[in-house]
Amino acid sequence: MDSSSSSGNGKHNNTVFYITRHGIREDFENKAWKFTAKRPNDPALSENGKAQAEELGQAFKDIKIDALLSSPMLRTIQTSFPISKATGQPIKLEYTLMEYLGPNHDPPIPLTPDELKTEQPILSEAVDFDYVSTIPPPSSENRDLLLKRCLEGMKAIQKRFLGQTVVLVTHAAPMVAIIWGILGNTDLDVRTGTCSITKVVLKNDDQNNLSGVDLVIEEKSKEKVNDHLVVENTQVKEYKWEVELNGDCKHLSKGEQYHWSSVYLTQ
Repeated sequence: MDSSSSSGNGKHNNTVFYITRHGIREDFENKAWKFTAKRPNDPALSENGKAQAEELGQAFKDIKIDALLSSPMLRTIQTSFPISKATGQPIKLEYTLMEYLGPNHDPPIPLTPDELKTEQPILSEAVDFDYVSTIPPPSSENRDLLLKRCLEGMKAIQKRFLGQTVVLVTHAAPMVAIIWGILGNTDLDVRTGTCSITKVVLKNDDQNNLSGVDLVIEEKSKEKVNDHLVVENTQVKEYKWEVELNGDCKHLSKGEQYHWSSVYLTQ
């Protein structure tokens, strides 16, 4: 994967988001697991899922990452862990990336920070517990509320990490909602295989005719004219998104697995 995040005109760094889904869940491969599990709504990775996560981590070892954001569910933290080891970035728990809390499902409840430290001491060493999520924990939601949550959260994440390269580790439905929110439409058939990678890049080069929704940022500066007059200048920059990878699986030895179709969010 291309690790470049600087623009061709050298004026600024592009914002690059690598969006990935967790590895294969234990209950995907062991259907009986949930009947005896202590936390059936927060499954860990299966052994195959852990192998996928290791391959995913290796895919990022030569890419300069500025931040690593993860859903607070156990399987996404487990998936983030090899990326953290490969890049040196701590795992920041972000509720924008949380699993879909659909009305027809038992709500998935993540471990609290204290529970994570007690039950997963190795994983917790990689977690930045000082990070404050851009949005609070979501509650029960339907499709429209999921799309709203992901859109609002991603607007905040875009501004917080403007000009940086960020990995986002999430789940299938939020992955689709996040990418649709970034692009401003539902046209893209998002590929959501476990541990696949979708890459989106935000550029402000007005010469590029790129698809996607504009993000307008006002940058204010003050200029001292003389000892008595200071003028405030406002520069408006327009940014556009482009998709460079959609569900890429070249780094996975077994290719794409467990794709979840975005059609389920359009029904």
